[in-house]
Amino acid sequence: MKLSCQENLVPGATFADRLANLAAWGYEAVELTDFDGLLRSRVAEIKSALADSPVQASTICGGSNVQFIHPDRTKREESVRQQREILKLCAEFGAIGCIVVPMFNHDTRIPGLEPIATTGQLQRELLVALMRPLAQEAADLGVCVLLEPLIRYESDFPRDLAEAASICDEVDSPGLKLMADFFHMNVEEADIASSLKSAARHLRHVHLADSNRQVPGRGHTDFVAGFKALREIGYDGFAALECRIAEPKGKTLAETARFLRECLDQAQ
Repeated sequence: MKLSCQENLVPGATFADRLANLAAWGYEAVELTDFDGLLRSRVAEIKSALADSPVQASTICGGSNVQFIHPDRTKREESVRQQREILKLCAEFGAIGCIVVPMFNHDTRIPGLEPIATTGQLQRELLVALMRPLAQEAADLGVCVLLEPLIRYESDFPRDLAEAASICDEVDSPGLKLMADFFHMNVEEADIASSLKSAARHLRHVHLADSNRQVPGRGHTDFVAGFKALREIGYDGFAALECRIAEPKGKTLAETARFLRECLDQAQ
């Protein structure tokens, strides 16, 4: 398993500085972010820095106001268009794929059509319909869309790894897979290790944060058990930090990398 970290969590005046710091602190990859919608304007800087660094791009997280399940068709189509562009950037940067949250709790929801279909049924059918062509485009590029289940207070669809995996089953494309976040799993999964094993067929990425959303090692999550499950299913992909980083950040990131490698050693 290769350690990654979201770029916005890393100190450094430039992207190249952040990559140098990650390498020095024990990380093999960086997770790019597009929370502000400005990733496309940084392509030249990112490609140049990656070319000169041992640190590689693992994934792209975020998209500016992506709403795949909005009642307004124009908003759905715009979300798909944005995601197509991010998938192209994944291929350009050598990342495995882009992380997608289909909807947040604050998003406008599709009204139910009871007794024909509930809101939940319509959400799923619509997501599957949108993901089929998008997943094919991702597969053609050699990357994938990564569905991320979140904690119930942020999103209730998909609600856990099992539901995300079932959506991947229905779409049935190498271009649609899922990712698992230890923070969200701590609340939504009855047993993290068992859930990881059950979703193994579609698992392509992992986010790391402790139970309190601090760096691993500062809460009560059993990372050794989770890493053991990942080893048992043959997971050899990236695991990226997405959590709060206490000051001084450089010291915290270096200590966290050492802690995670100790957990990996214990998981053998």
